[in-house]
Amino acid sequence: MRKQYSKFSVIAVTILNTAIILGVVLWSGTLRERNVYDEHRIKLDSIVLLVNDLSKSEVFYANVLNFSQVKLETSEKIAAFQLPDGQRIFLLELGVGTNEAALHKQSTVVLNLRNRFAKFHKDILSRNGSQAIPLGNTQSILQSSISQSVTEIKSYNWGEEFAVTDPDDNVFVFYTGSNKKSRWALE
Repeated sequence: MRKQYSKFSVIAVTILNTAIILGVVLWSGTLRERNVYDEHRIKLDSIVLLVNDLSKSEVFYANVLNFSQVKLETSEKIAAFQLPDGQRIFLLELGVGTNEAALHKQSTVVLNLRNRFAKFHKDILSRNGSQAIPLGNTQSILQSSISQSVTEIKSYNWGEEFAVTDPDDNVFVFYTGSNKKSRWALE
């Protein structure tokens, strides 16, 4: 004997199934606009920063930022450092007395630190041999670029950040946050 279902039950099950299918399609991102990166896996491999004095910068990156230096087989004025996740930072020395030096502008590298943020800040300060540069309530962390300096930790509703400025005024911003509202977090 066949069980009879009410018209209401059939409609309810149909709506529920449609909602589940629609939810899966939306969640999977298939309805968003596609771009070239949907077909190709792209990962940041390295960053190239311009420096005026390669020797001075090498000491700063090795001793203050504690990045691991990578030996390169090249005759160019270039140095490489590796971050813990395998990405590399290349330092390229500008030609002294050329127009290259006039083209150099400050670069900013943003790094997310996921644990022991305050201790890391303290370690960087110790390695730099300086006190933290205080920031006013309205001053941006990027406006505090004093060569070879470390700012104090600045707190926001999304987390905290501090900046380290290298000898050529390139800025490394280290941030941490418990959610994805950081101005740096794009995930």
